[in-house]
Amino acid sequence: SLDNLAITHIESHAPEKALPLLQEALQIAEKTENLYLKESILINFAQAFQLMGDFDKIRYYAEAGLQLAEDLDDVSGEASAYLKLGYYYLFKDRTGEALKFAHLSESAASSANLGEQLANAYLLLGQISLARKEYFDSQKFQSIHDSIENLAVNMRILNNIQDLDTKYETEKKVQQISELEHDRAIQELRIRQNRLILIILAGIIFTILVTGFLLFRSNRQKQLILNQENELHERRIAELEIEKHLTATEAMLEGQDAERKRLARDLHDGLGGMLSGIKLSFMNLQDLITRCLDDQQQFDRSLDMLDGAISELRRIAHNLMPEVLLEFGLDSSISDLCDQITRNGALNASYQSTGLEKFHPDQTTSVIIYRIVQELLNNTIKHASADQAFVQLDFHNDNLGITVEDNGSGFDTSVLLTSAGIGWKNIQHRVEYLMGKIDVQSAPNRGTTINIDLPLQVS
Repeated sequence: SLDNLAITHIESHAPEKALPLLQEALQIAEKTENLYLKESILINFAQAFQLMGDFDKIRYYAEAGLQLAEDLDDVSGEASAYLKLGYYYLFKDRTGEALKFAHLSESAASSANLGEQLANAYLLLGQISLARKEYFDSQKFQSIHDSIENLAVNMRILNNIQDLDTKYETEKKVQQISELEHDRAIQELRIRQNRLILIILAGIIFTILVTGFLLFRSNRQKQLILNQENELHERRIAELEIEKHLTATEAMLEGQDAERKRLARDLHDGLGGMLSGIKLSFMNLQDLITRCLDDQQQFDRSLDMLDGAISELRRIAHNLMPEVLLEFGLDSSISDLCDQITRNGALNASYQSTGLEKFHPDQTTSVIIYRIVQELLNNTIKHASADQAFVQLDFHNDNLGITVEDNGSGFDTSVLLTSAGIGWKNIQHRVEYLMGKIDVQSAPNRGTTINIDLPLQVS
Protein backbone atom coordinates (compact mmCIF):
# COMPACT_ATOMS: atom_id res chain seq x y z
CA SER A 1 0.00 0.00 0.00
CA LEU A 2 2.86 2.40 0.78
CA ASP A 3 4.47 1.63 -2.59
CA ASN A 4 1.19 2.17 -4.46
CA LEU A 5 0.53 5.45 -2.64
CA ALA A 6 4.05 6.63 -3.51
CA ILE A 7 3.40 5.81 -7.20
CA THR A 8 0.28 7.97 -7.02
CA HIS A 9 2.32 10.94 -5.76
CA ILE A 10 4.95 10.37 -8.45
CA GLU A 11 2.34 10.32 -11.22
CA SER A 12 0.87 13.52 -9.71
CA HIS A 13 4.34 15.17 -10.02
CA ALA A 14 4.76 15.37 -6.23
CA PRO A 15 7.87 13.17 -5.78
CA GLU A 16 8.88 14.80 -2.47
CA LYS A 17 5.71 13.31 -0.91
CA ALA A 18 6.58 9.88 -2.27
CA LEU A 19 10.07 9.64 -0.71
CA PRO A 20 9.08 8.99 2.96
CA LEU A 21 6.47 6.47 1.84
CA LEU A 22 9.03 4.63 -0.28
CA GLN A 23 11.54 4.67 2.59
CA GLU A 24 9.04 3.08 4.99
CA ALA A 25 7.99 0.52 2.36
CA LEU A 26 11.66 -0.36 1.74
CA GLN A 27 12.18 -1.12 5.45
CA ILE A 28 9.18 -3.47 5.38
CA ALA A 29 10.41 -5.17 2.20
CA GLU A 30 13.88 -5.75 3.69
CA LYS A 31 12.44 -7.01 6.99
CA THR A 32 10.11 -9.47 5.23
CA GLU A 33 12.74 -10.31 2.55
CA ASN A 34 10.21 -9.53 -0.18
CA LEU A 35 12.60 -9.10 -3.14
CA TYR A 36 9.89 -8.33 -5.73
CA LEU A 37 8.54 -5.51 -3.59
CA LYS A 38 12.06 -4.23 -2.93
CA GLU A 39 12.76 -4.17 -6.69
CA SER A 40 9.61 -2.12 -7.37
CA ILE A 41 10.45 0.34 -4.56
CA LEU A 42 14.01 0.89 -5.81
CA ILE A 43 12.81 1.64 -9.36
CA ASN A 44 10.13 4.00 -7.99
CA PHE A 45 12.87 5.78 -6.01
CA ALA A 46 14.72 6.30 -9.30
CA GLN A 47 11.56 7.71 -10.91
CA ALA A 48 11.00 10.12 -8.00
CA PHE A 49 14.58 11.41 -8.10
CA GLN A 50 14.28 11.74 -11.90
CA LEU A 51 11.37 14.14 -11.42
CA MET A 52 13.35 15.99 -8.73
CA GLY A 53 16.46 16.25 -10.94
CA ASP A 54 18.71 14.39 -8.47
CA PHE A 55 20.65 12.51 -11.15
CA ASP A 56 23.22 10.67 -8.99
CA LYS A 57 20.49 9.05 -6.92
CA ILE A 58 18.71 8.00 -10.11
CA ARG A 59 21.71 5.88 -11.03
CA TYR A 60 22.13 4.40 -7.53
CA TYR A 61 18.54 3.18 -7.21
CA ALA A 62 18.21 2.16 -10.88
CA GLU A 63 21.34 -0.04 -10.70
CA ALA A 64 20.17 -1.60 -7.42
CA GLY A 65 16.75 -2.30 -8.93
CA LEU A 66 18.35 -3.72 -12.09
CA GLN A 67 20.45 -6.14 -10.04
CA LEU A 68 17.36 -7.46 -8.25
CA ALA A 69 15.38 -7.69 -11.52
CA GLU A 70 18.16 -9.75 -13.11
CA ASP A 71 18.35 -12.03 -10.04
CA LEU A 72 14.56 -12.51 -10.13
CA ASP A 73 14.48 -12.84 -13.94
CA ASP A 74 11.87 -10.05 -14.04
CA VAL A 75 11.87 -8.67 -17.61
CA SER A 76 9.46 -5.86 -16.71
CA GLY A 77 11.76 -4.69 -13.90
CA GLU A 78 14.78 -4.88 -16.20
CA ALA A 79 13.02 -2.77 -18.83
CA SER A 80 12.12 -0.10 -16.24
CA ALA A 81 15.62 -0.06 -14.73
CA TYR A 82 17.26 0.24 -18.17
CA LEU A 83 14.93 3.16 -18.92
CA LYS A 84 15.94 5.04 -15.72
CA LEU A 85 19.64 4.49 -16.43
CA GLY A 86 19.06 5.76 -19.98
CA TYR A 87 17.56 8.99 -18.57
CA TYR A 88 20.43 9.31 -16.10
CA TYR A 89 23.05 9.22 -18.85
CA LEU A 90 20.92 11.55 -21.03
CA PHE A 91 20.82 14.09 -18.16
CA LYS A 92 24.60 13.72 -17.81
CA ASP A 93 24.93 14.41 -21.56
CA ARG A 94 26.46 10.98 -22.13
CA THR A 95 24.19 10.14 -25.02
CA GLY A 96 26.14 7.10 -26.17
CA GLU A 97 25.57 5.26 -22.92
CA ALA A 98 22.02 6.59 -22.74
CA LEU A 99 21.35 5.15 -26.20
CA LYS A 100 22.69 1.74 -25.11
CA PHE A 101 20.33 1.52 -22.12
CA ALA A 102 17.40 2.84 -24.18
CA HIS A 103 17.90 0.01 -26.69
CA LEU A 104 18.19 -2.50 -23.83
CA SER A 105 14.88 -1.23 -22.41
CA GLU A 106 13.25 -1.41 -25.85
CA SER A 107 14.53 -4.97 -26.41
CA ALA A 108 13.34 -6.19 -23.00
CA ALA A 109 9.90 -4.58 -23.38
CA SER A 110 9.53 -5.93 -26.92
CA SER A 111 10.48 -9.51 -25.89
CA ALA A 112 7.84 -9.52 -23.15
CA ASN A 113 5.23 -7.61 -25.20
CA LEU A 114 5.11 -4.77 -22.63
CA GLY A 115 3.29 -2.05 -24.54
CA GLU A 116 3.58 0.85 -22.11
CA GLN A 117 7.27 0.27 -21.38
CA LEU A 118 7.96 -0.21 -25.09
CA ALA A 119 6.37 3.17 -25.81
CA ASN A 120 8.44 4.77 -23.03
CA ALA A 121 11.60 3.27 -24.52
CA TYR A 122 10.80 4.80 -27.93
CA LEU A 123 10.09 8.14 -26.25
CA LEU A 124 13.54 8.02 -24.62
CA LEU A 125 15.13 7.07 -27.95
CA GLY A 126 13.45 10.09 -29.50
CA GLN A 127 14.75 12.42 -26.77
CA ILE A 128 18.28 11.01 -27.10
CA SER A 129 18.16 11.45 -30.85
CA LEU A 130 16.99 15.02 -30.35
CA ALA A 131 19.89 15.67 -27.95
CA ARG A 132 22.29 14.24 -30.53
CA LYS A 133 20.65 16.48 -33.15
CA GLU A 134 19.50 13.45 -35.08
CA TYR A 135 16.20 14.99 -35.90
CA PHE A 136 15.05 12.39 -38.33
CA ASP A 137 15.55 9.60 -35.78
CA SER A 138 13.92 11.72 -33.15
CA GLN A 139 10.84 12.15 -35.29
CA LYS A 140 10.81 8.46 -36.15
CA PHE A 141 10.93 7.34 -32.50
CA GLN A 142 8.37 9.96 -31.56
CA SER A 143 6.03 8.61 -34.21
CA ILE A 144 6.48 5.05 -33.02
CA HIS A 145 5.80 6.21 -29.49
CA ASP A 146 2.59 7.91 -30.55
CA SER A 147 0.93 4.78 -31.96
CA ILE A 148 1.36 1.95 -34.42
CA GLU A 149 -1.72 3.15 -36.28
CA ASN A 150 -0.21 6.59 -36.70
CA LEU A 151 2.96 5.01 -38.10
CA ALA A 152 0.91 3.10 -40.68
CA VAL A 153 -0.86 6.28 -41.77
CA ASN A 154 2.45 8.10 -42.10
CA MET A 155 3.91 5.28 -44.17
CA ARG A 156 0.96 5.35 -46.57
CA ILE A 157 1.19 9.10 -47.01
CA LEU A 158 4.96 8.90 -47.57
CA ASN A 159 4.40 6.28 -50.28
CA ASN A 160 1.91 8.60 -52.00
CA ILE A 161 4.40 11.43 -51.77
CA GLN A 162 7.10 9.26 -53.32
CA ASP A 163 4.77 8.24 -56.20
CA LEU A 164 3.92 11.87 -56.92
CA ASP A 165 7.59 12.84 -56.72
CA THR A 166 8.47 10.33 -59.44
CA LYS A 167 5.58 11.36 -61.73
CA TYR A 168 5.66 15.10 -61.43
CA GLU A 169 8.58 17.45 -61.34
CA THR A 170 6.55 20.59 -61.71
CA GLU A 171 4.79 23.04 -59.50
CA LYS A 172 1.73 20.77 -59.47
CA LYS A 173 3.73 18.02 -57.74
CA VAL A 174 4.85 20.46 -55.06
CA GLN A 175 1.26 21.55 -54.51
CA GLN A 176 0.01 17.99 -54.21
CA ILE A 177 2.75 17.12 -51.78
CA SER A 178 1.80 20.16 -49.72
CA GLU A 179 -1.81 19.05 -49.68
CA LEU A 180 -0.84 15.56 -48.62
CA GLU A 181 1.29 16.93 -45.87
CA HIS A 182 -1.62 19.10 -44.78
CA ASP A 183 -3.89 16.04 -44.77
CA ARG A 184 -1.33 14.17 -42.77
CA ALA A 185 -1.19 16.98 -40.22
CA ILE A 186 -4.98 16.91 -39.91
CA GLN A 187 -4.90 13.13 -39.58
CA GLU A 188 -2.22 13.33 -36.92
CA LEU A 189 -4.27 15.92 -35.03
CA ARG A 190 -7.33 13.64 -35.11
CA ILE A 191 -5.26 10.68 -34.02
CA ARG A 192 -3.78 12.69 -31.18
CA GLN A 193 -7.24 13.79 -30.08
CA ASN A 194 -8.57 10.22 -30.20
CA ARG A 195 -5.52 8.94 -28.38
CA LEU A 196 -5.95 11.60 -25.68
CA ILE A 197 -9.56 10.52 -25.17
CA LEU A 198 -8.50 6.87 -24.98
CA ILE A 199 -5.75 7.74 -22.49
CA ILE A 200 -8.21 9.64 -20.30
CA LEU A 201 -10.70 6.76 -20.39
CA ALA A 202 -7.95 4.24 -19.71
CA GLY A 203 -6.73 6.36 -16.82
CA ILE A 204 -10.22 6.52 -15.33
CA ILE A 205 -10.70 2.75 -15.72
CA PHE A 206 -7.24 2.06 -14.32
CA THR A 207 -7.89 4.31 -11.33
CA ILE A 208 -11.21 2.57 -10.66
CA LEU A 209 -9.57 -0.85 -10.92
CA VAL A 210 -6.66 0.11 -8.68
CA THR A 211 -8.98 1.67 -6.11
CA GLY A 212 -11.24 -1.37 -6.16
CA PHE A 213 -8.27 -3.71 -5.86
CA LEU A 214 -6.84 -1.75 -2.94
CA LEU A 215 -10.21 -1.73 -1.17
CA PHE A 216 -10.65 -5.46 -1.79
CA ARG A 217 -7.17 -6.26 -0.52
CA SER A 218 -7.59 -4.01 2.50
CA ASN A 219 -10.89 -5.67 3.46
CA ARG A 220 -9.39 -9.10 2.91
CA GLN A 221 -6.40 -8.30 5.10
CA LYS A 222 -8.69 -6.96 7.82
CA GLN A 223 -10.77 -10.15 7.65
CA LEU A 224 -7.64 -12.31 7.84
CA ILE A 225 -6.37 -10.34 10.84
CA LEU A 226 -9.77 -10.65 12.54
CA ASN A 227 -9.83 -14.41 11.91
CA GLN A 228 -6.30 -14.78 13.27
CA GLU A 229 -7.19 -12.81 16.38
CA ASN A 230 -10.26 -15.00 16.94
CA GLU A 231 -8.18 -18.16 16.51
CA LEU A 232 -5.57 -16.88 18.96
CA HIS A 233 -8.28 -15.94 21.43
CA GLU A 234 -9.93 -19.37 21.22
CA ARG A 235 -6.54 -21.10 21.48
CA ARG A 236 -5.66 -19.06 24.55
CA ILE A 237 -8.99 -19.95 26.17
CA ALA A 238 -8.35 -23.65 25.50
CA GLU A 239 -4.82 -23.36 26.91
CA LEU A 240 -6.15 -21.65 30.03
CA GLU A 241 -8.77 -24.37 30.48
CA ILE A 242 -6.10 -27.08 30.19
CA GLU A 243 -3.80 -25.16 32.52
CA LYS A 244 -6.63 -24.77 35.04
CA HIS A 245 -7.45 -28.47 34.85
CA LEU A 246 -3.80 -29.47 35.28
CA THR A 247 -3.40 -27.09 38.22
CA ALA A 248 -6.45 -28.56 39.92
CA THR A 249 -5.20 -32.10 39.25
CA GLU A 250 -1.73 -31.23 40.56
CA ALA A 251 -3.21 -29.70 43.72
CA MET A 252 -5.41 -32.76 44.26
CA LEU A 253 -2.50 -35.21 43.75
CA GLU A 254 -0.15 -33.20 45.95
CA GLY A 255 -2.86 -32.98 48.62
CA GLN A 256 -3.46 -36.70 48.49
CA ASP A 257 0.24 -37.52 48.76
CA ALA A 258 0.73 -35.02 51.56
CA GLU A 259 -2.20 -36.54 53.45
CA ARG A 260 -0.82 -40.05 52.85
CA LYS A 261 2.60 -38.98 54.20
CA ARG A 262 0.97 -37.43 57.26
CA LEU A 263 -1.19 -40.49 57.94
CA ALA A 264 1.75 -42.86 57.40
CA ARG A 265 3.92 -40.82 59.77
CA ASP A 266 1.17 -40.58 62.40
CA LEU A 267 0.39 -44.28 62.18
CA HIS A 268 4.03 -45.36 62.23
CA ASP A 269 5.35 -42.90 64.79
CA GLY A 270 2.23 -42.52 66.91
CA LEU A 271 -0.01 -45.56 66.96
CA GLY A 272 2.81 -47.91 65.96
CA GLY A 273 4.96 -46.67 68.81
CA MET A 274 2.08 -47.04 71.23
CA LEU A 275 1.39 -50.63 70.17
CA SER A 276 5.07 -51.50 70.38
CA GLY A 277 5.18 -49.99 73.87
CA ILE A 278 2.13 -52.01 74.91
CA LYS A 279 3.78 -55.20 73.62
CA LEU A 280 6.97 -54.39 75.55
CA SER A 281 4.92 -53.80 78.71
CA PHE A 282 3.19 -57.16 78.25
CA MET A 283 6.54 -58.86 77.77
CA ASN A 284 7.90 -57.30 80.97
CA LEU A 285 4.80 -58.42 82.88
CA GLN A 286 4.78 -61.88 81.28
CA ASP A 287 5.92 -63.75 84.40
CA LEU A 288 3.50 -61.91 86.66
CA ILE A 289 0.56 -62.35 84.28
CA THR A 290 1.42 -66.00 83.74
CA ARG A 291 1.27 -66.71 87.45
CA CYS A 292 -2.07 -64.97 87.69
CA LEU A 293 -3.60 -66.61 84.63
CA ASP A 294 -4.49 -70.26 84.48
CA ASP A 295 -4.34 -70.37 80.66
CA GLN A 296 -0.85 -69.66 79.18
CA GLN A 297 -2.20 -70.11 75.63
CA GLN A 298 -4.65 -67.23 76.09
CA PHE A 299 -1.76 -64.90 76.89
CA ASP A 300 0.23 -66.13 73.90
CA ARG A 301 -2.78 -65.61 71.60
CA SER A 302 -3.10 -62.06 72.91
CA LEU A 303 0.55 -61.41 72.08
CA ASP A 304 0.09 -62.91 68.62
CA MET A 305 -2.93 -60.68 68.01
CA LEU A 306 -0.88 -57.67 69.13
CA ASP A 307 1.94 -58.69 66.73
CA GLY A 308 -0.63 -59.00 63.96
CA ALA A 309 -1.99 -55.53 64.71
CA ILE A 310 1.53 -54.07 64.59
CA SER A 311 2.28 -55.85 61.29
CA GLU A 312 -1.00 -54.69 59.77
CA LEU A 313 -0.30 -51.14 60.94
CA ARG A 314 3.14 -51.23 59.31
CA ARG A 315 1.63 -52.63 56.10
CA ILE A 316 -0.95 -49.80 55.98
CA ALA A 317 1.73 -47.18 56.64
CA HIS A 318 3.93 -48.74 53.97
CA ASN A 319 1.09 -48.62 51.42
CA LEU A 320 0.34 -45.01 52.26
CA MET A 321 3.95 -43.91 51.61
CA PRO A 322 6.41 -46.77 50.94
CA GLU A 323 9.85 -46.02 52.33
CA VAL A 324 11.50 -48.07 49.60
CA LEU A 325 10.17 -45.56 47.00
CA LEU A 326 11.78 -42.64 48.80
CA GLU A 327 15.03 -44.47 49.53
CA PHE A 328 15.65 -46.77 46.54
CA GLY A 329 13.55 -45.34 43.69
CA LEU A 330 10.66 -46.28 41.45
CA ASP A 331 12.00 -49.56 40.05
CA SER A 332 12.69 -51.11 43.47
CA SER A 333 9.42 -49.86 44.98
CA ILE A 334 7.23 -51.41 42.25
CA SER A 335 9.20 -54.66 42.42
CA ASP A 336 8.68 -54.66 46.22
CA LEU A 337 4.96 -53.95 45.71
CA CYS A 338 4.57 -56.97 43.40
CA ASP A 339 6.54 -59.20 45.81
CA GLN A 340 4.37 -58.09 48.73
CA ILE A 341 1.14 -58.83 46.79
CA THR A 342 2.50 -62.27 45.88
CA ARG A 343 3.51 -63.00 49.50
CA ASN A 344 0.05 -61.99 50.74
CA GLY A 345 -1.45 -64.60 48.40
CA ALA A 346 -3.86 -62.20 46.70
CA LEU A 347 -2.43 -63.18 43.30
CA ASN A 348 0.90 -64.03 41.70
CA ALA A 349 2.23 -60.62 40.50
CA SER A 350 5.39 -60.70 38.35
CA TYR A 351 7.35 -57.60 37.41
CA GLN A 352 9.73 -56.69 34.58
CA SER A 353 11.46 -53.38 33.73
CA THR A 354 13.66 -52.21 30.85
CA GLY A 355 15.55 -48.96 30.42
CA LEU A 356 14.78 -47.61 33.93
CA GLU A 357 18.47 -47.24 34.69
CA LYS A 358 18.32 -44.15 32.40
CA PHE A 359 15.12 -42.84 33.99
CA HIS A 360 15.49 -40.66 37.09
CA PRO A 361 12.21 -38.79 37.72
CA ASP A 362 11.61 -36.34 40.53
CA GLN A 363 9.87 -37.51 43.68
CA THR A 364 6.45 -36.20 42.67
CA THR A 365 6.53 -38.02 39.32
CA SER A 366 7.78 -41.22 40.99
CA VAL A 367 4.92 -41.15 43.51
CA ILE A 368 2.35 -40.56 40.74
CA ILE A 369 3.65 -43.51 38.68
CA TYR A 370 3.76 -45.73 41.78
CA ARG A 371 0.16 -44.82 42.64
CA ILE A 372 -0.98 -45.62 39.09
CA VAL A 373 0.53 -49.12 39.22
CA GLN A 374 -0.71 -49.66 42.80
CA GLU A 375 -4.28 -48.65 41.89
CA LEU A 376 -4.28 -50.87 38.78
CA LEU A 377 -3.17 -53.86 40.85
CA ASN A 378 -5.76 -53.08 43.53
CA ASN A 379 -8.45 -53.08 40.82
CA THR A 380 -7.15 -56.44 39.56
CA ILE A 381 -7.33 -57.90 43.07
CA LYS A 382 -10.82 -56.50 43.77
CA HIS A 383 -12.60 -57.01 40.45
CA ALA A 384 -10.72 -59.29 38.04
CA SER A 385 -10.92 -62.67 39.89
CA ALA A 386 -7.42 -63.31 38.53
CA ASP A 387 -4.61 -65.48 39.90
CA GLN A 388 -1.85 -64.10 37.65
CA ALA A 389 -0.79 -60.52 36.96
CA PHE A 390 2.10 -59.09 34.97
CA VAL A 391 3.53 -55.59 35.41
CA GLN A 392 6.03 -54.09 32.96
CA LEU A 393 7.74 -50.67 32.86
CA ASP A 394 9.68 -49.74 29.73
CA PHE A 395 11.53 -46.44 29.23
CA HIS A 396 12.57 -45.72 25.65
CA ASN A 397 13.01 -42.51 23.62
CA ASP A 398 11.83 -40.28 26.50
CA ASN A 399 8.62 -42.28 26.81
CA LEU A 400 7.64 -44.47 29.76
CA GLY A 401 5.33 -47.38 28.92
CA ILE A 402 3.34 -49.03 31.71
CA THR A 403 1.63 -52.38 31.09
CA VAL A 404 -0.54 -54.20 33.64
CA GLU A 405 -2.02 -57.48 32.39
CA ASP A 406 -4.08 -60.16 34.14
CA ASN A 407 -5.80 -63.45 33.29
CA GLY A 408 -9.03 -62.53 35.06
CA SER A 409 -12.65 -62.44 34.01
CA GLY A 410 -12.33 -59.28 31.90
CA PHE A 411 -15.13 -56.78 31.23
CA ASP A 412 -16.84 -54.61 28.62
CA THR A 413 -14.58 -51.54 28.26
CA SER A 414 -17.57 -49.30 27.42
CA VAL A 415 -18.47 -49.22 31.12
CA LEU A 416 -15.38 -47.07 31.72
CA LEU A 417 -17.10 -44.19 29.93
CA THR A 418 -19.69 -43.97 32.70
CA SER A 419 -17.63 -45.38 35.55
CA ALA A 420 -18.05 -43.50 38.80
CA GLY A 421 -15.28 -45.38 40.62
CA ILE A 422 -12.87 -43.18 42.52
CA GLY A 423 -9.93 -45.50 41.81
CA TRP A 424 -10.31 -45.34 38.02
CA LYS A 425 -10.82 -41.56 38.14
CA ASN A 426 -7.65 -41.19 40.21
CA ILE A 427 -5.75 -43.19 37.57
CA GLN A 428 -7.15 -40.96 34.80
CA HIS A 429 -6.29 -37.76 36.68
CA ARG A 430 -2.72 -38.91 37.27
CA VAL A 431 -2.21 -39.93 33.63
CA GLU A 432 -3.69 -36.64 32.38
CA TYR A 433 -1.43 -34.71 34.75
CA LEU A 434 1.61 -36.39 33.12
CA MET A 435 0.18 -35.71 29.62
CA GLY A 436 -0.18 -39.45 29.00
CA LYS A 437 -2.60 -41.78 27.20
CA ILE A 438 -4.47 -44.88 28.41
CA ASP A 439 -5.42 -47.87 26.24
CA VAL A 440 -7.65 -50.55 27.80
CA GLN A 441 -8.05 -53.90 26.02
CA SER A 442 -10.49 -56.35 27.60
CA ALA A 443 -13.47 -58.56 26.94
CA PRO A 444 -15.54 -60.91 29.13
CA ASN A 445 -13.60 -64.10 30.06
CA ARG A 446 -10.49 -62.89 28.18
CA GLY A 447 -8.56 -61.02 30.84
CA THR A 448 -7.49 -57.38 30.78
CA THR A 449 -4.48 -55.50 29.40
CA ILE A 450 -3.94 -51.83 30.26
CA ASN A 451 -1.24 -49.87 28.40
CA ILE A 452 -0.25 -46.38 29.51
CA ASP A 453 2.19 -44.12 27.61
CA LEU A 454 3.76 -41.21 29.48
CA PRO A 455 5.97 -38.69 27.59
CA LEU A 456 8.66 -38.07 30.25
CA GLN A 457 12.07 -36.41 29.93
CA VAL A 458 15.29 -37.84 31.35
CA SER A 459 16.47 -35.64 34.19
